Amino acid sequence: MNKPPRTNDDKNNDSTTTTTTTLSTPHPDDVDALLATELNNMTIQEREIVYEEVHGVDKDMVETPDLLVDSFRRMKEAIEDQVPMTQRRFYEQAKQINPTYVDSPSFWLQFLRAEYFDPYRAAIRLCRFLGGKVEFFGWDSLARPITLEQDFDPDDMEWFKLGIMQILPARDRSGRVVMADFNVQVDYPQPKKIETVVSSLVS
Repeated sequence: MNKPPRTNDDKNNDSTTTTTTTLSTPHPDDVDALLATELNNMTIQEREIVYEEVHGVDKDMVETPDLLVDSFRRMKEAIEDQVPMTQRRFYEQAKQINPTYVDSPSFWLQFLRAEYFDPYRAAIRLCRFLGGKVEFFGWDSLARPITLEQDFDPDDMEWFKLGIMQILPARDRSGRVVMADFNVQVDYPQPKKIETVVSSLVS
């Protein structure tokens, strides 16, 4: 049986509507204005911290043995008690496969340093990292380091050879790795799994 044609009243009474949004690249002046506004909303002390961190002159964390032991303990507690199961499940699975890798102090230290020794934030970062490995490289990569030979196809390697994303040989004044992205073409596709790995290297 054919349905009668829809009238304007029928269309107006629909419970759902479709909205099309067109995204445009922001103008550099708008970005500068936004940054200026955010900085002006900070206290003088907060601005100093930001400036010092950007320029590599922020105060280094003194990594004493007591600090490391306490941070590892608190990070373990955060993973077990505070990280949501949707994220913690990647850690739990990796621990069953290769605990030597996923519970290595040097592995955990990467995430603690990236979060200025905040145990909860470091725990979240670690679990998200493992989840990202599964998303971009598959479950086989979960409990082992990523390698060029195993995890990148020929197209990925060609992208590497373009030199669009590079880790510079020199570090900043705080000893941090400096990454340069020369991808000036906004529409040039950048493989997400390459971005994930490179970002983890500079964490």
